[in-house]
Amino acid sequence: MKSIFAAAVAAAVLTLPAFGNECDADIQDVDAQFTSTNPLPMDTLKEAKRLRDEAYAHCESGQVPEGLSLLAQARQLLGI
Repeated sequence: MKSIFAAAVAAAVLTLPAFGNECDADIQDVDAQFTSTNPLPMDTLKEAKRLRDEAYAHCESGQVPEGLSLLAQARQLLGI
């Protein structure tokens, strides 16, 4: 199950557009945690992924402060 989840995250990383803003680095940090061997509970990973995806949408639409806030929540869940 985790390998499927990691593959989905890897696909999202490969399609990540260049935002030209500060969201990019935070999204990459969060994505790196999904592919690491960090033994987090699946529900924590799912919530962090949901927050990451929502942040991505905000950042892509130019709502950078909202995106960064969501990324901060995801980072906290992941312990980074």
